[in-house]
Amino acid sequence: QEEVTPAELPNIPLVLRERGSGTLDVFERALSQHNLKLSSLNVLMYLGGTESIKLFLEHTDCMGIVSIRSVHKELVAGTLRVVEIKGICCANLILCSYKGRREDYLRFLCALRGIIARTCRSDFFHTNHLPTAELYYDAVKLRALA
Repeated sequence: QEEVTPAELPNIPLVLRERGSGTLDVFERALSQHNLKLSSLNVLMYLGGTESIKLFLEHTDCMGIVSIRSVHKELVAGTLRVVEIKGICCANLILCSYKGRREDYLRFLCALRGIIARTCRSDFFHTNHLPTAELYYDAVKLRALA
């Protein structure tokens, strides 16, 4: 999806900057021009910085509003993509989402769970459940180290 309308925004899970940030203020003003309020949106989380938003986007299926300057490197690399909000002009803000496939990352986590299970020989890891939150965050740390 390369474009959304303002009417579709309430149906999209979003991650946004924290209250009081200039990014959020500009976005709220742009929403008000279309009679939308922040409270009508499906905001999953407010985060304190753009780096946190980028990391969150990489590991979820939601979208985020960020400054285009803050994601230049990711746009060039092709890890994030821009999704236009038709009819909303927010200076240098963009709606973006992770370009990769989340299923690939889940396969990575499941493979990692198998490696840890073989290493630890723990019954906990031999269940057929998806990776636990603790394993997920450990995998994120391992991936950051790679």
